[in-house]
Amino acid sequence: MPSYKDSNGKWYCKFYYKDWNGESKQKKKSGFKLKRDADEYERKFLEYHTSDANITVGTLADRYLELNKPNWKAQTYYSKCSVTDNLIRPYLGNTSINEVTPLMIIEWTNKIRETGIKDTTLKTYVSVLKAMMNFAVVHFGLDKSPVNDIKIKTQSREMNFWTIEEYREFMTCDLDLQYKLAVKALYWTGLRVGELLALTPNDLKDGYISVNKNIISAGYRRIIQDSPKTSNSRRNVKVHESLMAELRDLAVKEMLNENNLIFDFTNQTLGYRIKQGCNQTGVKIIRVHDIRHSHVALMIHLGYGTRAIADRIGDNPAVVDLIYSHIYESDVDRMIDNFSELDN
Repeated sequence: MPSYKDSNGKWYCKFYYKDWNGESKQKKKSGFKLKRDADEYERKFLEYHTSDANITVGTLADRYLELNKPNWKAQTYYSKCSVTDNLIRPYLGNTSINEVTPLMIIEWTNKIRETGIKDTTLKTYVSVLKAMMNFAVVHFGLDKSPVNDIKIKTQSREMNFWTIEEYREFMTCDLDLQYKLAVKALYWTGLRVGELLALTPNDLKDGYISVNKNIISAGYRRIIQDSPKTSNSRRNVKVHESLMAELRDLAVKEMLNENNLIFDFTNQTLGYRIKQGCNQTGVKIIRVHDIRHSHVALMIHLGYGTRAIADRIGDNPAVVDLIYSHIYESDVDRMIDNFSELDN
């Protein structure tokens, strides 16, 4: 990789490479203070544009993220960048992809476990590396992914939710109005938290909330997406009169225009406030997303069917049947009473 010095005493490199069409191209890059910097630029450029299995895991990550970015939502892209930058590159970034072995992957997962993360989170990290390596099999001639046989065993987590009694007890806490109203809206509508935080006064219609956008966290930014999470998510959610009145009153009190956010805080902030309210009232602490589960549990408790639940929360009936199989403890008691009566 010869590099050259120009008349200004700066170094430059000039070389040929093949583009994605297989055509030969010339590349020149100048302005380097040191010869080794010019050499390193040429090395990385050629590695980046090659299509064989001699590239490093770090370069594979660059190509994988770049080529898939147009097909991903912003939150998906930033979460994958976070995993690759913070967990994959530091351990495997300088290793050629054809030299990565299953044993190296096991050692990598063990090092990550030492940080104290949950196995469910580790499984997500492994899935990112697995997708990258499968990408290399298809596009870079890697014979076989070393990740495919790596299994992370996880225990299914019990789904938490509040009963109506627990919800009422929580609402006796002394949190600020906007946080209590956010919890109230989540509990009685089943909205996803991103859908709730994206609401504006313009979305408050006569008798229903128009769910037409979603707010996500991407790095340090909040991004409002015009399309909700799934194709079923764009919907109109009917709400009772008192809840709608409280939402409108908050918008008036805060002097919001039609396109201002009604709840101008983050998911993390709301989660922290919910924990505060739980500590005040003695109600069990649940995640923000578990309030959505609470709404579905209430609908099941009241006897509503799968289709009605799916339409209301913006999911499909199969997902509802798969995820929301829990019922109130009081339902179990009533079921046993019914069995006892029928057995006599």
